[in-house]
Amino acid sequence: MKRRQRVAAYAVVVRAEEVLLARWTSPRGPEWTLPGGGLDFGEDPADAAVREVREETGYTVRLEDLLFVNSFRRVLPDAPVDFHAIQIVYTATVLVGELFH
Repeated sequence: MKRRQRVAAYAVVVRAEEVLLARWTSPRGPEWTLPGGGLDFGEDPADAAVREVREETGYTVRLEDLLFVNSFRRVLPDAPVDFHAIQIVYTATVLVGELFH
């Protein structure tokens, strides 16, 4: 069985008591998620979180704190792949930008 690991960084952006989410299309259809995504090789997780928020929303953010690190593993039966995900989640504040529509 193939093994795959993905390290990703995300940001929790709260503004006016609302949480910023990004919409993406998964194999199951449209879903909502925190803005973020996979690290490029050698990329710092904090830099990846800032880059991904900008790419997915149009906002430039400043990271505040490391919120948590999550790890999970599951076998993807359609592949079959033994998949291990590591998620690094920060809190962030919007500095500038305009939300994509």
